[in-house]
Amino acid sequence: MSSSLEQEVCPKCESAYVDGHCSNCDLIVARPAVQEQILDQRLPILILLFGVMGVLGLPLLWLSPAFCRRTKVVLSVVVVLYTGLLLTAAYFASRFAWQSWLEFANR
Repeated sequence: MSSSLEQEVCPKCESAYVDGHCSNCDLIVARPAVQEQILDQRLPILILLFGVMGVLGLPLLWLSPAFCRRTKVVLSVVVVLYTGLLLTAAYFASRFAWQSWLEFANR
């Protein structure tokens, strides 16, 4: 976040503006969206990858500027393996539950 004393450059006319309003071309420059702020941090991306989304979170990882290319490759491989392990465990758990249900129903 920038303070009101810092001046930024307008993307349209390239003149300095303060507090999100360019007085030269009357452009209102918005602050980065919350989504972009989250992509700039490592912890939320890691939580999404390993706690919520698994492989579906890989596009967020690759959009994030917080990680270097090597780290993105390593994390991608780890997330794919991790998701495969979770899917395998879910398969065996559901198979066990189905077998248990069949045994219970056939009594």
